[in-house]
Parts: sequence; structure tokens; C-alpha cells
Amino acid sequence: MTAVFRSNKLMSQPVNVLQKFASSCLQSAIFLSMFVTMGLASPCAMRPIFNRERKWIYLIPGAVGGLMTALEVKSRQLELGMYCLTRAIESYWNILVKNGYVRNIPNGDVFAFMFAMGTLMTLYQNDKDTINSHYLAIMTRFFGKN
Repeated sequence: MTAVFRSNKLMSQPVNVLQKFASSCLQSAIFLSMFVTMGLASPCAMRPIFNRERKWIYLIPGAVGGLMTALEVKSRQLELGMYCLTRAIESYWNILVKNGYVRNIPNGDVFAFMFAMGTLMTLYQNDKDTINSHYLAIMTRFFGKN
């Protein structure tokens, strides 16, 4: 991404750009490793405390893992939250299907994508200020200015 979006700066100030890139990569790697480690380790740490298996123990990894977003840059925290929200909704849907509360919808992911794209395009058309400037620049390249 750096080579594509910051190619001019990369040519004029390669050391500075590469230092920022390496720092950003390291910070994201620390976040990801802590997110996974804390998410997997927290149920194992809770079981000996309560001396038995409890369903609510599995809610704790989400909270502990979510706290790890504090390690990431403020501008990326919302993006990470939105990514995790979609995974949480997907997991909740799968649990509902597995337990027989709802029936699975064939090609439901296509409907979800259509809804998301419709929402994004409505925002792009009517309220561009709500879209992240990075994403807005990419959308403007693809769809042009309105």
C-alpha cells in the first residue's frame, strides 16, 4: 500500500517513509499477536479460578481481545472494530442456525454484501464526510466525483 499511495514520498524521502512503514507493521503485529494470545489464553486462565467449565467464560476472550485494540493507532481502531463486528454477527448467526432458531439463507452473504454496498454508496452519494478520507480517495478513483 505504501508503494501505491505514497510513491512520490517514497522516492523523495525513502528512509522516513520506510521507518514509518516498519513502525506501523510492528505495531500491527504486536496488536494481532496480543489479540490472538489473550483471546486464546483467557479461557485457560479462567478455568482454574472457577474450577469448572462455564459458558460465560467464553465471553471474556472477546472483551480481553477487544482491549488489545488500544495497542493500535486511534485511526485504525474503528476499522478493527468494524471488522470484529462483522465476525461477531457471523458467529452469532451460525450459532442461531446450529441451535435451530433460524434457517440458513442460501447465498445470504450475497444479500449482506448488497446491503453493505448499498449503504456505502448511499453515504458516498449523500454524506461523504462520514467516510474515512483514505476510503473516500479510493472510491473516488473507482466511481469518480459526483
